[in-house]
Amino acid sequence: MKSKYRISSSIHMFFMLKPLDILFINEEDKVYEIAKLNLWQIYMPKKPAKYVILMS
Repeated sequence: MKSKYRISSSIHMFFMLKPLDILFINEEDKVYEIAKLNLWQIYMPKKPAKYVILMS
C-alpha cells in the first residue's frame, strides 16, 4: 500500500536486542536517508519511503 505520509515509514526500537541501521528508499529506488537507531528510540524519516531496509 502506497502512503503519502511519512509516519507510515516510521520505525521504533522498543524491545529490540541490538541497534540497527535503517535505509529509506524512495520511488526512484534510491537511498535518500540512512538512520542509525539505538535501543528504545523512535525515528521518522523526512519523507515517506517506498521501501525500508533494516540492517544489523
